[in-house]
Amino acid sequence: MDNATTQITVKLLNNLFPQETLQATLGVVQENISKGRYAPLLPELSEMVRAYYREQLTLPESGGDINIYTPDGMLLATGYQRIVVGDYGAYIEISRQQIVKSNLRVKPGQEFRLNPDIANVKYEWYEPVDGSNVKIYFQIGTVKYADYQRGMYYISPQEVVCK
Repeated sequence: MDNATTQITVKLLNNLFPQETLQATLGVVQENISKGRYAPLLPELSEMVRAYYREQLTLPESGGDINIYTPDGMLLATGYQRIVVGDYGAYIEISRQQIVKSNLRVKPGQEFRLNPDIANVKYEWYEPVDGSNVKIYFQIGTVKYADYQRGMYYISPQEVVCK
């Protein structure tokens, strides 16, 4: 099937079976995440999953002065810039001034991401020093599936406490 035929098929399926198409697409997204594959979705599917992620948000997309903590109560950030909604979820965007860098460490096994000679690394991977399982990205490259900005930190709002 060529790309045009695939897009027409996706539109038809989405019109006939919107909930089933959404659930199937979210399944593909989770499978891609588990395999470390982050290819952009087809435009119709991207629009659909981004709308779904926006419906799940409990924070304003435009940013705010709330504090961001690990589930165990360690402060990670004092405010955020915005919420970035992409094909693979919604993420809190945090500036260098807002992140509490002293409460972060490079995730063990991910030190290679700090080497500028390694090609195609899009982000550095950090975690809180309190041992909570929160993935914190520091963006160093651009991607096609979300509007992540170089030099910003990203955390899933589902992994942290905001207040």
